[in-house]
Amino acid sequence: MSHPSGSDPTPDPLVEGLRGLLRTESLRVAGRMRNARLREVFQAEGIAPVLVDVGAAGGVPDVWSDLAPISVYVGFDPDGGVGEGAGPFKRTILVQALAVCGEDQSSVPFFVTRSPQCSSTLRPDHASLQHYLFAPLFEVEREVRLKGRGLSEALREHGLDRVDWFKSDSQGIDLRLFNSLSDEVRTRVLAVELEPGLADAYQGEDLFVDAHRELLQQGFWLSSLRVGGAVRTNPEVLREPALEKEGLRAQDLMVYTRESPFFCGPRYLRGLEGAHAAMMERPDYVKLWAFALLDDQVGFALEVWRAYEARFGQDPLSKRMREEPLERLRLARRGRGVVLAKALIPAWAKRSLARLFFRAGGA
Repeated sequence: MSHPSGSDPTPDPLVEGLRGLLRTESLRVAGRMRNARLREVFQAEGIAPVLVDVGAAGGVPDVWSDLAPISVYVGFDPDGGVGEGAGPFKRTILVQALAVCGEDQSSVPFFVTRSPQCSSTLRPDHASLQHYLFAPLFEVEREVRLKGRGLSEALREHGLDRVDWFKSDSQGIDLRLFNSLSDEVRTRVLAVELEPGLADAYQGEDLFVDAHRELLQQGFWLSSLRVGGAVRTNPEVLREPALEKEGLRAQDLMVYTRESPFFCGPRYLRGLEGAHAAMMERPDYVKLWAFALLDDQVGFALEVWRAYEARFGQDPLSKRMREEPLERLRLARRGRGVVLAKALIPAWAKRSLARLFFRAGGA
């Protein structure tokens, strides 16, 4: 079918890429400039978000850095360590144990693999993994027994009756860990961040299809999705004489072969419909509004503002909830040229262009 203008309707990848860059990066830059305002709102309202991190050694989400000074952080890791990006939080609680479903357990089987990041309470699924180049990383070197802590029991021990943002990277059991929270806690969670598989890396693991279906039913919606991959080939292929003669190495395939999707990092936010939303209190609206802005969901933040006013009426806080998303959009529009300069222009010229665009109000 011909294009009405007579021109080729096929989009130019470079043009479309730059448009996407301008849309997303300009808003992200504006957000970083404004995130301190979110802390001011929380402090004025006496709100301290509770952030739970299962698999803390994997690193604290970058998006939490702007909340850290006013937040309670609860990290679960058997080594008691926390990865990069941690704190300084208002309060830090480190639980040196495996996070487990249900009650505390004195001895939990744990499979230590060649790559420590692949170790899990679930046994690797070698029948599935054999088709991928990184399968050797999942080879079990030994089985140990570790102490397990139930999430709800650990929270109660530290006097916490809620979780606002739940993040889990547990190598296979993210969904069941989230569901193991007590109903009183789980139904009030406002943001969920998991790392489920798209294919089976472990026997009986929670896959993305399972987690996505379940969280939608619980009143969440998918805000963002990061996809990670692996090279689809059996490592034994490299031992073929013809390939050995060629000198083909695993590294060559990793560098020059397109990866197949294998795992993902979805982030969900609480929706504004249904029974769970009806239980939301005034501070919950403020936190959900702020979480939306931290995830660059300005449109949804405006939805939260409108729902807040419909329930609690107009007040000084509702005015801030309306104006903050709008100000981010204004900054993003004015800053489009700065984002383009950041991508294409040398560093010495970027600073001058940034001053020019923001002083003049943008192009």
